[in-house]
Amino acid sequence: MSDNELPAATAFYDHIDEVLGPPPGRLYRYGSGVMLLVLLMVAGVGLLLTVRQGIDGRASVGPDWAHEVMSPAEATRVRGVPVRDGDTVRAGDVLAIFVGGDTVRAADTLRAGFAGIVKCQRLLTPGTIVPAGRPLFLITGLQTHYSIRIALLPLGYPAPGPTMDWIGKKVILQPGGGQPEGEQPEGEASVISDPYPDSVLKYWMVDAEGGPARRPDGPAFIITGRKSLIRDLLGF
Repeated sequence: MSDNELPAATAFYDHIDEVLGPPPGRLYRYGSGVMLLVLLMVAGVGLLLTVRQGIDGRASVGPDWAHEVMSPAEATRVRGVPVRDGDTVRAGDVLAIFVGGDTVRAADTLRAGFAGIVKCQRLLTPGTIVPAGRPLFLITGLQTHYSIRIALLPLGYPAPGPTMDWIGKKVILQPGGGQPEGEQPEGEASVISDPYPDSVLKYWMVDAEGGPARRPDGPAFIITGRKSLIRDLLGF
């Protein structure tokens, strides 16, 4: 190595020693503070953000009630039927008109006692003779009101959450019934009963009310509380 190359080589090795050597003291002072600040911010965000905790189940959804409408107490003849199968009626709407006097009287009409959806129990056309006390119509709950039964655990297990107050707990109804993902939003309901055994299904069940219209059966999630994100990640 020539005398001209020696200073350049020395400067290069000095630079390597500076890079590989201990960091400057100011990096210890400021770098540690920055790292601590970042960790505190992450921990704060983890404590503020919460995730829902709960119990998974399977929801069976159906109209919350059905009301059977019977024919008059005496045999009569049908004059007209202003409703069709599947029609939505309000309380007081006329379901059928029967042969009476010269004018239509209240006793000659059959009216809906509740709002709902009509299902004809038998074919009714003008002139049909209707025996007394026969079922003519079935009115089911409107499609925006559902009775929801949620299967929780098989009966072989102890009752789920016996010390928890179940009434009023929020239920997330997830899309089911083979519906394509994204085409059906989640629905919501509220628990209206404590867990009870069902000897037919052999499951612990709870009842709920709510849900979007025309929703098929599917998974359900009962929210029992919320937990901070950091506690959930650490498992305590």
